[in-house]
Amino acid sequence: MTERDGTIRNGATGGPIRVRIDLARGRLADGQARQLDAGCVVELDTRPDEPVELYAGGELLARGEAVVVDGKLGVRVRQIVAGARRTE
Repeated sequence: MTERDGTIRNGATGGPIRVRIDLARGRLADGQARQLDAGCVVELDTRPDEPVELYAGGELLARGEAVVVDGKLGVRVRQIVAGARRTE
C-alpha cells in the first residue's frame, strides 16, 4: 500500500518495504570501467521517455516514469505488472 507521502508499506507489519527502481542500463568494457573518474559520462541504452521499473522484494511490481517532486527524484506509477503481489 502506498501512503500519501509516497512510502510503500508492508500490509502485514506496517513497516516500510525496500524498493529498487531501475532507471536505465548500460555496458562498459572492463577497460572502460577501470578508467572511470569523477565527471565521466556513461552512455546508457535507455531513452529518457522509456518506462522505469519498480521492484519490491526482488520482484517486478510496476512500471512508470521518473519525475521530480520538491527537488527529489520519484516514480509516477503507470502500470501494475500482472501477477504482482499486493500487500494490503
